[in-house]
This record gives sequence, C-alpha cells and structure tokens, in this order.
Amino acid sequence: MAITRDIVARHHSFFEWLRNLEASLRKDTANPALKVKIVITMGNHDKDLVGDNQALTYFYEQALGIKVDNIDDGRRELMGRMYGDARMFKDKDKAPYLPFYYADPGFRFFTTHGQWRDQYNSVAIPANSAASLPGWCVKDGWALETWKKLGFAPFFRPCFGDSVAAGVLSTFIYRTKEKLNKGGLHIPDIDSVLDELDLYRPTHAAVARIIRLTAAKRKSSLNPEAVQIIEETLYQSLVQWLNWDFTIQSSYPLQRIILTVIKWVLKIMNFLGHNLQIKAIAAILWIMDKFGGEPAPPGYKEMKTFPGFIYGYQIHGEGHTHQPLQGEGNMQREAHPSTYINYGTWRDQIVNRKKRGYRRRSVLRALFILDIANYTASKSQQPRTLDYFVEDVMHWGDANDNMNLNDKYLKRYSR
Repeated sequence: MAITRDIVARHHSFFEWLRNLEASLRKDTANPALKVKIVITMGNHDKDLVGDNQALTYFYEQALGIKVDNIDDGRRELMGRMYGDARMFKDKDKAPYLPFYYADPGFRFFTTHGQWRDQYNSVAIPANSAASLPGWCVKDGWALETWKKLGFAPFFRPCFGDSVAAGVLSTFIYRTKEKLNKGGLHIPDIDSVLDELDLYRPTHAAVARIIRLTAAKRKSSLNPEAVQIIEETLYQSLVQWLNWDFTIQSSYPLQRIILTVIKWVLKIMNFLGHNLQIKAIAAILWIMDKFGGEPAPPGYKEMKTFPGFIYGYQIHGEGHTHQPLQGEGNMQREAHPSTYINYGTWRDQIVNRKKRGYRRRSVLRALFILDIANYTASKSQQPRTLDYFVEDVMHWGDANDNMNLNDKYLKRYSR
C-alpha cells in the first residue's frame, strides 16, 4: 500500500492529465461527443496489486479517478471471466484486476504486457494430477485456459526476476545507504548511482556500474571508507541471494547450475581476500555481458505463437522488454498483413555507451490507429480502411547526463 501511495503521489501530474484527457480533447476538438477509453494492462511489476485489494482500490480511485463501488456489473463479470471466474469480482468492495490483455476486433489490434514469454518473470508450474490441474512453463506458450485453471499463478506468484530485484538490488541499495548514512558519508556521485541502480538493463549492468565506480575511486584513493562499505555490502548481498533456496528453486535448469557454480566461486574467493571477491564478481559480470546482447525481433516461428495472430488480429503489441522493435510475419490464413510491435517505453533508462560510459535517456513509443473516412459514393461497399503509424520520442540532454539530479554537481555519466 505504501508503495502504491508513493507512486501515485510522485506521478500526480501524469495521473491528473490522464483523468482529464477526455475533457481536454473534447475542448481542443470542439467535439462534445468525443469518447476516451483508457485501458491499463497487468504487467509483471503489478502482481502485488493482485494480493492487496486496498492498494488496488487506491490505484483505481486516486490515480484513475474511478470509484470501485461504481464499477458496473458488466465490467466486473468481464474481468472475472478473463481470470477464470465470472463471479470473482461480484462484491462491490472488491476491485477488479487490471486486464491481462486487450483486444479490439474493429481496429484488428491485440495487446498484452509480454511477461508470458519471459522465463525469468514467469513461474513454471508443475502439473498436479491429484487436483486435476495442468502444468505450464514458458515454452508452452500462450495458454489462456490453462492459466485460468491455475488462477494465473505463473504471473502472480514470486518469480526469479523478483528475487533479483528484491534480493540483490533492493537489499544492496538499502543496506549500503543505511551504512553510509550512519557513517556520515555522503558522496554525490555515489548517492546518485545508488538511487538509480534499478534503471539499468540488463540488470547485471547495475552491479557492473557500481563496481567500476568503486574501482575508479580506489585507484584514485578517494573515499576509501565508502568504497569499503559498498564492496563488502555488495559481496554480502550477492552471497545471501545465492544462498536463498528460492533463488535456485525459481531458476531454470541450466541457470541453476551456473548460479551454483558462481556461489561456490564467491565462497572460495572469500578465503583468498577482499580484492579477489570483487574481481570475481567483475569477471562474472563481464561473461554475462559478452553472452548477452540486445533483443532482436522475434522470428517467424515465435511470432506464430503470439495470441494476436492466433486470434486473427493484424497487430500484436507488447511492452516488457523496453526495446522498441517491429517484426513482420506472413501468417497463414491472415486477412491482413501481420505486424508485431514492441512499444519500448521507459523513462530515464540508463544504457551503456560504446566502449565505456553511460547515458540516461527516455524512450516513448506511441502506436496510432486511424480509421480513414471513405467519402466516396460507394462507401458502404468498400472495406474499412485503417492506417497504422508509430511515433518514437527519444529524449536525452545535459540535465539527464548530470549525475546529480539537482544540477548541483557537474560530474556526468558521459565522462
């Protein structure tokens, strides 16, 4: 609940703009009949709202301006059917979940968040023959009826990705800040990097960033006490995370072997000295970076499994990866050419520069669907004509490069 309150308060201006969007567009277009439909789909970071009706209610009412007890029965039943039980949200004080997907046959458009294709942010569920429940894992693909029977457990239960965010990054950030504050150590560039570690993708780039920062300070003999605190806390946080049963249990077979090897390497390094601990972590991150890479548009074989195309829509849209992508596939029995769109929107993402360094930048991608009016005499005899286009906004600048968000210091990520 506290997190939901903070999010709504921090982004108050955005939610106010969203609530007033219909009235604003009516005024701008001088069209009092104009209607706006706002649909917010369920993402992998929204699962906590599912388990906290108070927080979800607060989001509906304070962020979206929708009173939960005013949500009509039709909407409640629709969301219930989507999640497997038409009566799930019958009670007026129960906030319906956000939709897992949205489809508009008229616009030939289907969209969902996309975590169902990510093995790190979905949970593999074994079959339970005693309870007559099926199993599911990412390689099984889109399986709506299976998910309904499982209560959408693959997406509502804690997953490996949660362990990374909570077990490594959040734990490390909290403990490091606590120790630095206790010691009265406030170093602007360190404070700034710690505040933004969750903005790095891939996630291991965040750990690599803090290691490079402390290595540079150690080399220059700057802030030795702070460097010692950061490196020791990082090592302790990683070892603790690797020792959690859940970390290993929630990982996939090959990943489980790799994590077990890393755990023992770090334990051995602990006996050989502090510097080797950090060098071992840096080496592991270097290997991960070399074997990683930018995601590419899905191939034809994968695109065939997308629900938008399975259900016969022209556009299948997703987010999740934060990488703007587009892919074209010639689907069997398609009525119109098929297109996959990834929106890639993310504010203040921190990305690696070529060779060395970092930039903070924001990406906004918006998909527009225009219903082209046909003014010819044969309008009723011609098929509906739709026009699709995407607008990308990429934002960066001096303020974004500044490591201190108050512009008080001139140290930059781009150095």
